[in-house]
Amino acid sequence: MWTNNPVFGLNALGGAVSLQMKNGFTYDGFEAEMQGGSFGRRSGAAQYGVQRGEFSGYLAAQAVHDDGWRFKSPINIVRLFGDVGWKGERSELHLITLAASSSVGASRRDPHSADRAR
Repeated sequence: MWTNNPVFGLNALGGAVSLQMKNGFTYDGFEAEMQGGSFGRRSGAAQYGVQRGEFSGYLAAQAVHDDGWRFKSPINIVRLFGDVGWKGERSELHLITLAASSSVGASRRDPHSADRAR
């Protein structure tokens, strides 16, 4: 954490936090995991990082599906993060991409179901 500094903008009066995301220079290798549980819960995640000379690449993906504990209340989440980087003697450049998709189902009463019952 840094103290207040005009470089971080006028709203950084109390300080600023800098997050360093993973990239091919800081993470090398492959890792994957899968999990499962009650109510149709399934999840998986993978990450891969590589460095070749001055260039690097990093990709992370995560997916979660849950049928839900109620009738027709599924949850689907997918997240992707990618980084392609170049590092010289005095400078570094990164092209970063993010993508995400989520859907949350909800069980509800059909407003016309009471009319059909009559």
